Amino acid sequence: MLTKLMKYEFKATGRTFLPVFAALLITSGISRLFIALNLLVSSIIGIGVSIILMIGIFLLLYIQNIQRFRQYFLPDEGILMMTLPVKTDSLILSKLLVTAAWVVSSLLVVTLSILILDAGGALLRRISDFFQYLGWATDWHVRAFSITPFQAVAYMLWLVVGIILVLLSSALLPYACIALSLLVNKQRGVFSIASLIAINSIIHIFAVILMSLIIELDAGSLSGNIFFSMSYLLRSPQLILLLIPAIPAALSVIYYSLTRYMLKNRLNL
Repeated sequence: MLTKLMKYEFKATGRTFLPVFAALLITSGISRLFIALNLLVSSIIGIGVSIILMIGIFLLLYIQNIQRFRQYFLPDEGILMMTLPVKTDSLILSKLLVTAAWVVSSLLVVTLSILILDAGGALLRRISDFFQYLGWATDWHVRAFSITPFQAVAYMLWLVVGIILVLLSSALLPYACIALSLLVNKQRGVFSIASLIAINSIIHIFAVILMSLIIELDAGSLSGNIFFSMSYLLRSPQLILLLIPAIPAALSVIYYSLTRYMLKNRLNL
């Protein structure tokens, strides 16, 4: 049943995303042609339109993710969806997995668009120089930590995992906020927005505190301070790399569990 739900969701959302993807790739191709012909004004306009489309794709992803979840679970359509002989997990996952697929597709399309615009390879050369810099620099004050080229690739893959988990938690957060609105009978849209702002604020405060411990605390001057050991640990690159996927993974589990509980136990049909 999950496959059928996802198939329906892909058909419904594909009508929106596929034309936008095509528009971005065509615009990038035309812009690259203008660059090759040294048409300065036209190429600048083309690049500007491409950048707007790239930003628009991710904004569309976020809005579409919220809109479709709210549309199919809370209004009158929710009566139909929640009375289907399908588990609550399947209903949530059908939305989440399709959103994840479109996120990956969007990243690939945007990357392809950038490569088209950067057909000369200047951007790729800069990236290569950056990794070479990471691998061979030896001064702690210049770089974060000394790594070999192989470690650089491994760290980048780990970072990609972290980014995917961040995107996953970002997709699940609106679900949890919309589900929390079931606690009230009126002004559920306002309650959802207020919940989203409140949770984001708490997460940002936590992030600022964590970053301040990593960046601002001077382990050498904190002997005897209760934050000494924490500061020392947070300066460990391995621990920082571990936190990158661990935090969004924990948040994703919390958001999903909350959404599932609210839809299963508090949805009044």
